[in-house]
Amino acid sequence: MVKKNFTDIKLAIQLSKPVREICTALFNQTCINSFSYSRVFPDGSRSELWSDLLAMEHTFLKKRYICNFYTPDLYDVSEKFLFLPEKVKVFSKNVSINYLQQLADQRMMFNHDNAFIAINRHNFLVEYFIFYTSQNCKSPLNFYLNHIVQLTSFIQEFKQQSASLILEADKNKLIKPWRIVDKCKINKIQGYNDSKIKPYITPRELQIIDCTIKGNTAKETAEKLGISFRTVETYMENMKLRFNCKRKSELVAKLITYYRFI
Repeated sequence: MVKKNFTDIKLAIQLSKPVREICTALFNQTCINSFSYSRVFPDGSRSELWSDLLAMEHTFLKKRYICNFYTPDLYDVSEKFLFLPEKVKVFSKNVSINYLQQLADQRMMFNHDNAFIAINRHNFLVEYFIFYTSQNCKSPLNFYLNHIVQLTSFIQEFKQQSASLILEADKNKLIKPWRIVDKCKINKIQGYNDSKIKPYITPRELQIIDCTIKGNTAKETAEKLGISFRTVETYMENMKLRFNCKRKSELVAKLITYYRFI
């Protein structure tokens, strides 16, 4: 069994609060009481953003129920939305036992039940959006099916609002690489090339990117961040050079492509 290396839990603590704030409206409007967002890469590494820090810590750091599985292998490429309690029953015995125990712990320890998963596949990663309800939610599957449009809309909003959080999580993945990646195979199947490796973004640039993608002007961004308009413009010009862009609109489009903001 491969031993996984985990990132500092302090980062997860910092990111969990803003994730929950993004989810607050959804929680207040529906019987959904918890949400988790996962990004799984070909090398087995994972970035995780959860609204419930304790539930994430229990799953990945204490029990590690699903840490030894490469999640994309468990789902067919055609699967988009799944009711997880039913899906895990068709997994192999070892995988099923671990997933069922993980779901049982979520239900019994945190009152997070009836997991429903949405899957987005990209060339270099797979995203998982998991929603939970309380145990007393009646007809949970019907609830999810009747709210697919709302959930899909929330997913888009979450990606936009958590753009800087996702970048930070990717820089400090909860689970470090543990799979041997056949680079030639990825190159052939997915069109992989080293030119697509993401340039490093500083914390201040993350803030400016986040404001810009949300539609703020340079002046509005400067006011929000407590810096000068000229400083914002300087950061933007430096990023244009780094990303080989001539216009701000081109830079924003490239950042969205690189970092999957939407």
